[in-house]
Amino acid sequence: MDDSENSPIFQFRILDASINRASEGLRVVEDFARMGLSDPFLTSLLKNLRHDLTVATDPIDSLARIQARNSERDVGRTITTEQEFNRENLLALIRSNMARVQQALRTIEEYCKSSFGQIAADVEQLRYRAYTLEKAIVNTAFNGSRLAKAHLYVLVDGCGGDSEKLIALCSGLADAGVSFIQLRDKMLNDRQRITAGKTIAAAIDETDCRWIMNDRADLALAAGADGVHLGQEDASVHCARQILGSGKFIGVSTHDIDQARQAVIDGADYIGIGPTFPSTTKAFDQFPGLDFVKAVTAELSIPAFAIGGINAGNLGEVIAAGCRRVAVASAITGSNTPGKSATEFLQPLVAASETG
Repeated sequence: MDDSENSPIFQFRILDASINRASEGLRVVEDFARMGLSDPFLTSLLKNLRHDLTVATDPIDSLARIQARNSERDVGRTITTEQEFNRENLLALIRSNMARVQQALRTIEEYCKSSFGQIAADVEQLRYRAYTLEKAIVNTAFNGSRLAKAHLYVLVDGCGGDSEKLIALCSGLADAGVSFIQLRDKMLNDRQRITAGKTIAAAIDETDCRWIMNDRADLALAAGADGVHLGQEDASVHCARQILGSGKFIGVSTHDIDQARQAVIDGADYIGIGPTFPSTTKAFDQFPGLDFVKAVTAELSIPAFAIGGINAGNLGEVIAAGCRRVAVASAITGSNTPGKSATEFLQPLVAASETG
């Protein structure tokens, strides 16, 4: 039964303050996504959540809300904490405002249960969306910062079990400035993949390069990898995170814009986008190509590496499409001088990044 007409004045006052608080918090974070990250996808999700909050709470009498407002005599105005006017960094700002949103939504939900049952149910769903959205925006911002200088990702095989060759290859790539080395070798069994992974780890020890296990989060954990890269048919980001814990990199291969958006929502740290061109190392039925690269770079700020058939001859096309990160295999590992080839890839990518 809707007995809103008999609701006490303080109930409308609480609802008014909480609706305003949630809307204000969402707007703060939306402005960061819009002008700080330049991320249309996250901006639209935040804007939609703010709009849906307005729609959900519209049945609450706006006149009753305003008449119940008493900002001048609000005792909360004089209660402050040391941290209230001090944010450590922008991520702390985002997290504190998303927490404000979530707390306000819970207050709206609870105070609507006695008089506005449907609003309470609708706002509950908005609160769950806010939790998911916080993960997506914090993760995107965090990884955009920690991978700001990550431009080149190289995929290697196990060099036929020749550990000295693998060490020489990976140490040379790390010295050249490669940010990620991924072990991708379908011919190796599990034990061999773990052994090869540990060999890569030893080769790049004390460098800024990280190594990634392909497909298998369990093997990544066993081998002490810096993360795992998942295909669309592999374990979910959530499952991989349960295995690897926080701090490890989880990448996801994406082949269309919906998959890329979902990877952001799921909490991927970076994505692979492609295939961009026909590849000599992997067969594909179709190629989303440069149009997909353009779509991702225009809409998403998550670190995204274009992959598939990229070489020195077509790298300029990838850069022209707006991408400043690439993942490469044979164009570098098949070279007689992989370290030099990596440097030649890096130079235009870094230059394009520095000039915008």
